[in-house]
Amino acid sequence: MAGGMWAASLPSVGEPVRPAAARRPGAGHGQGLGPRSLARRAGAWRGPRPRQFDPAGLADSGCGVTPVAGREDGLRAPAVGVERRACVATRSERRAAAQVERRIRIRTITTNLFFLPALIVAGCGGPVEPEPDESEYLEVLVVSVGPTLAKCYGVGLRSCMVVDGGLFYDGIEGFTFEPGYDYRLRIGKYDPWDGGEPPQDAGRYAYRLLERLEQVPAPSSPANLSVGPARVVCAGSDDFCMVVDGAPYDQIITSFEYEAGYHYVLDANRYGDGRYVLNDVVSRTRAEGTEEEITVDPHRVECGDGYPGYCKVVNGAPFRGEIVGFQPRHEEGYRLRVERFGMFPDGAAGSPNVPTYGFRWLETL
Repeated sequence: MAGGMWAASLPSVGEPVRPAAARRPGAGHGQGLGPRSLARRAGAWRGPRPRQFDPAGLADSGCGVTPVAGREDGLRAPAVGVERRACVATRSERRAAAQVERRIRIRTITTNLFFLPALIVAGCGGPVEPEPDESEYLEVLVVSVGPTLAKCYGVGLRSCMVVDGGLFYDGIEGFTFEPGYDYRLRIGKYDPWDGGEPPQDAGRYAYRLLERLEQVPAPSSPANLSVGPARVVCAGSDDFCMVVDGAPYDQIITSFEYEAGYHYVLDANRYGDGRYVLNDVVSRTRAEGTEEEITVDPHRVECGDGYPGYCKVVNGAPFRGEIVGFQPRHEEGYRLRVERFGMFPDGAAGSPNVPTYGFRWLETL
């Protein structure tokens, strides 16, 4: 009978235990106590005794709270032949646990919001810039840029980038050329004059970098170059060319600033387009010789050395070289005091269209 009475009086698994405040008034000496309390007094209850409540160790469940696994101060339901646990937390304990959980959740959200901008910046490598509006461009192009600069003419002699294999006379806004690399760029073409007439010697269109698609070192081979102290008339143009390794070189050497009157030895790289990029000036030696007087005729004639070109007449003969430091006026004759020097160091020989000597202007007589 007693066993049956206790079985009928015990709460079912998952039913909240009625707190002490809900007991019948006047209960005492065993009257009004719940079945578990009576069982504990009689020594028949084998379940756990309530311990000090720790809200941080409890997690919400369907019927109240259950302990987080592994905590010594958690509450564990007795084995009653089923896998579910009985609720043993009081209403005030459940309320406290809910408040703690709410505070933890709010703090977590606040912390995440605080660090979110920093995580975005760190993950993306910096502030995200808006994509350019390509509708403002007349045309969007993908172009290749070569590893060297080339000789070209605008208002006088200048250097140009080589874009898609041809001379490119304009700049590209936002792009800084670094020699020695092959580039692929996406650029936008636009009209900087808004349909108006551009100034004289200005380009009709301008270009802006939209994206650097590729930048890779261009194949090259090392080169040790000798550069002469005076230039000569180019065979392919009515201009002066440097003398490189004893022959006229109708191009520029990227990153090299030539000053006439000096012998140079250069450390450079030669690229597939036949042009050079300077690595270092190994030596720079002033060309020296003897003083003398020369005459310069007012007209030019064919050089007559088997190569195209028109030359000044010096001392009655065509002279393909320049007179360093001398700026003659056309159709005027001159008598000059000059310094004559050798074009090739150590008696080396050069091309037939390069004279063996050059002149440095000292005085107009």
